Amino acid sequence: MFEKISDQIKNLPKPDKDLLDSLIHVKQYSKAALVFNDDSLDNHTYYVESGLLRKYVIKDGNEKTIDFYFTDEIYFPSILEKHRKTNCFLEAIDQSIVFKLNNFEFDKIKTESPFLLKLENFILDKAHAQAAERLQNFQTMNATERYLNLLERNPRIVQSIALTFVASYLGINKASLSKIRSALK
Repeated sequence: MFEKISDQIKNLPKPDKDLLDSLIHVKQYSKAALVFNDDSLDNHTYYVESGLLRKYVIKDGNEKTIDFYFTDEIYFPSILEKHRKTNCFLEAIDQSIVFKLNNFEFDKIKTESPFLLKLENFILDKAHAQAAERLQNFQTMNATERYLNLLERNPRIVQSIALTFVASYLGINKASLSKIRSALK
């Protein structure tokens, strides 16, 4: 069984949890609200307490879904430099509660605690594994296999997310996704 981020946070010693809590800002986002846009200077890590977020870019006038972030998942930005734009959008697909942590403020406190360093390593490992799996899936699976893998990993996805977003995430158009779904029935 894989370990959840929330379990890691709950298991922090009280002084470390209090220190971390002092830096966390709780944000509520309504459905379709932008957490940030491609013109934002954003250096935060986002933990989804509840709800669903979608990361996307606009290419040639079309939205291309990069990833989804469900409850107990983290969006960890690839840009960790100050004063650099995100070049992507992060949108709430459902009503969402998100914990927002400034990465540069966290950098200042993490050296005070081996437990916070362990938490950071855990988060980085999860982010790396997620990115590596997504890349491998695109390199080794066809669209049907990617769809089935997505359903196996998170069956709620087709209930919670517009098929247009799912198709974009899979790297196909909505018509192709409809054909895949029909063939699987």
